[in-house]
Amino acid sequence: RQGPRLVSNTAILRSSLTGSVQTISRPGERWEMRLSWQALTPAQFAQVFGFFTRLNGAEHRARIPIFGYVRQGGGAGPVTVNGGSQTGASLLVSGLTGVGAGAISAGDLFSYNELKVATADVNSSSPTIPMMPQVRSSPSGGASVDLSDPIYGDFILVSPVDQQVSSRVQGNSTYLHSLELDFIEQITA
Repeated sequence: RQGPRLVSNTAILRSSLTGSVQTISRPGERWEMRLSWQALTPAQFAQVFGFFTRLNGAEHRARIPIFGYVRQGGGAGPVTVNGGSQTGASLLVSGLTGVGAGAISAGDLFSYNELKVATADVNSSSPTIPMMPQVRSSPSGGASVDLSDPIYGDFILVSPVDQQVSSRVQGNSTYLHSLELDFIEQITA
C-alpha cells in the first residue's frame, strides 16, 4: 500500500472576538508518502529492511514510483519546458501532442525533477499546465517533462512510523504483521 499526498502550506486564522475567518497560503507545498507492507515473509521483510537501512535515516534518497497511479490524459511527447526562468503555479511546455482537451487531464502527475499534479485539463494547442505544487526551482528551457506511467518522485525517509516485527506462525511459515515508513519529498530549491 502506498499513500502519496500533497501537503499545502496554508493556515486558517479565526478571530476569537468576531469569529471572522481568514486564510493564508504561502509557497512551500510538498509531497508526503507512506509506504506500508502487510504480512511479510521473513525473506520479504529482509528486502524491505535492507532498503530502508541503506537509506541510513535521512542521509540518502529513494526514487519511489507512485503505485496505483494511472495517467488519464492521452497526450504524448517528447514534451519539454518551453522557456526557462518559469515560476508560479503553471508550466509552459512544447512538444505535447494529443487530441482535444485530453492531452493532460486534471489529476495527471508529471515531473521535471519536481513531482507535480495538473490541476486542470490541458490541450495540445494551448500547452500551459496549471499545477501544484508551485515551481520551486525554475527548470531550464528545453528540460524534459516526464509524463510516463508509472511516475516517480524523489523522497527522504522521515522516520519509520511502525516497525512492528512481531510475528505470527501459520503452518511452517512465519509472517510479520506490518511495516510502515514515512517519506517526504526531496526539495532542492
